[in-house]
Amino acid sequence: MEGQRDALRDGVAESFIAIWAHVLSAIPGAWTREQDGTLAGFSTVAVAMMNGVWVTGHTGDAALVEELVRDVAASGLPHCLQLRPGPADALLELGPALGLAQCPDMPLLALSDDGAVQRTREEASVALRRIGPDESELHCAVAAEGFGLPAEVLATVANPTMLALPEVKAYVAELDGTAVATAIAIHLERHVGIFNVATQRQQRRRGFGAAVTALAVGDAFDDGAEIAWLQSSEMGRGVYEALGFRLIESWKCWASAAPVG
Repeated sequence: MEGQRDALRDGVAESFIAIWAHVLSAIPGAWTREQDGTLAGFSTVAVAMMNGVWVTGHTGDAALVEELVRDVAASGLPHCLQLRPGPADALLELGPALGLAQCPDMPLLALSDDGAVQRTREEASVALRRIGPDESELHCAVAAEGFGLPAEVLATVANPTMLALPEVKAYVAELDGTAVATAIAIHLERHVGIFNVATQRQQRRRGFGAAVTALAVGDAFDDGAEIAWLQSSEMGRGVYEALGFRLIESWKCWASAAPVG
């Protein structure tokens, strides 16, 4: 049983790296470097969690990680360092040593039984549909209101080119013809990563975020995915757990507080 849990965690971590690299490949000016289970990524977006270094191996090369963090920091944009549980002790000191502030741990949740997802999708009290690359502005507008970010920031990532990738699907929930919630699913091989789940503030606590997440996950499982994963905020965690997501591990996180350089 423990071996199965380890395999689940390792598989999700590998998917995390692959999907993030895939996303960044569709952003003009973005770049990635990947080595020994460590990914450095720069998105051009001034949001710390969109730029940084993610260490997914159980051990890591401190010198390599420090070099990669400094490469990302040279962009002058906010950035982060995230570590899976179990890395070498030296890595836990890197964040403060590089001037990064510790953030709350990042919960990583996964789902392999889509029973609750399919029921939620079927019983949704709101209209659900997939949107195409030509509707990227709709996704960004809803997500921007939900996250409290400028729409143009989100549009850098959720651009028509990214949404046109065959592995990427975007969705909205609509109430009386108005989009009130949105999500993006990125499906690579056995895994699907769920991103940008957001609900307009005045429409929260009505099940719309759960419904659009269920559509995103359910479609991916219909297309052959076996495991869905996401990083959750504390506010959204209960919604995902009701769909069958379970915490598999929490990643340590440090971030720059403001643009640097």
